[in-house]
Amino acid sequence: MPAEVAKPHADLLTWEQAVADGAWGNTELAALAAQFGTPSYVYAADMITAACQHYQQCAGEIGADLHYAMKSNGNLAVLQLIKKAGLGFDAASVLELERCAAIDIRSARTIVTGPGKSVELLERAMRNGVREIIADGSEELERISVLNHGPTKITVGVRVNPDIDSKTHPHIATGHGASKFGVNMAQAQKMCMQIATTPQLRLGSLSAHIGSQISSCEPYVETARLLLKLRDELVSAGVVPKQIDLGGGFGIGDNVSRLDHDVFAELVAWLKKNCPDQQFAFQPGRALVGRAGILLTKVEYRKGRHIIVDAGMTELIRPALYGSKHGVAKLGMSPAPEGKMDVVGPVCENTDYLAQNIELDANPGDLLAIFDAGAYGSVMMSNYNGRLRCCEVMLDDNQARLVRRRETVADVLAAETAPLGG
Repeated sequence: MPAEVAKPHADLLTWEQAVADGAWGNTELAALAAQFGTPSYVYAADMITAACQHYQQCAGEIGADLHYAMKSNGNLAVLQLIKKAGLGFDAASVLELERCAAIDIRSARTIVTGPGKSVELLERAMRNGVREIIADGSEELERISVLNHGPTKITVGVRVNPDIDSKTHPHIATGHGASKFGVNMAQAQKMCMQIATTPQLRLGSLSAHIGSQISSCEPYVETARLLLKLRDELVSAGVVPKQIDLGGGFGIGDNVSRLDHDVFAELVAWLKKNCPDQQFAFQPGRALVGRAGILLTKVEYRKGRHIIVDAGMTELIRPALYGSKHGVAKLGMSPAPEGKMDVVGPVCENTDYLAQNIELDANPGDLLAIFDAGAYGSVMMSNYNGRLRCCEVMLDDNQARLVRRRETVADVLAAETAPLGG
């Protein structure tokens, strides 16, 4: 890790402290629950800022660009903090581009990524003058080539699928050969040559995103070596990519099994030593916001080994979708756990759980905090089972501010059309 750089997630609260005092930072969570209700997402602004500063410091060691992956948490208040920290943004939809516009993020600080980009998204990106569009395949590149660009050249990068094992959960491994993302090395070379010889286009990044929650530096090093080899082949043919983009996915572990090392800092140190003259870029998401959020929920019932709470897979789907593990704490002092329990939600699915087989003693009316919920939590909420999306609260300078109001029945019904007839 570079000298004088703090750890990326200076935890304001360990979950053991939450059990003891029921606070997130210096804010009483019971008071938040009384004010805003449950379930609620609660974010700590200073934890987000600290993580951004750490990544900026590390990236500065090699002059690398950082673009926050908005898919991890697109709340406008979160984006404001990341904008203030000086990062760029990675958008994958029209709505994400509009979120950038809503808080006056310059388009030149935004890249557009992801598979299956629509004509609407591409046209909006070109019209707004984004920094770069990362083409996910040859057919997408053809679509970009024939759209009306106006007088300005469009910078287009290529997403490479390096076909490597990132040693993460299969559902979030995106760099293996069977994945839908990107193209193989030979196809990527052809696409780069096509971009370089198309008058209205300019070659941007060689880009790869190999997965999420990656806990080792080695998969990134392997990816970097492959992309550097491809770059050298292109340079020999007279084509020079703007930079190498190694994506994101830097693991943070969880409250159950924290990482004991900093994957990003280790990668930067390797790149600084082995590729001192190469320009790099990264797209961190969870690493900036994951630790900074909790899901606050209330116990409704206790039924055998099940603690049934008012949040479920409609609020936090990661345990059901990926088998992810989140730390859980009961607020306030607690007696010794009575045994292994499952924390489950009210949704009519057997996979509706937030934690399984954990030591916890909680009863109706108790408040629980689900940790490491700042990323891929609120953005993946749904109305399944007629559930209403919960609110989001930002803690900043010990002040609690509502940054997304709780959804109402009227909100949902307003988007629907009643059937014809009586």
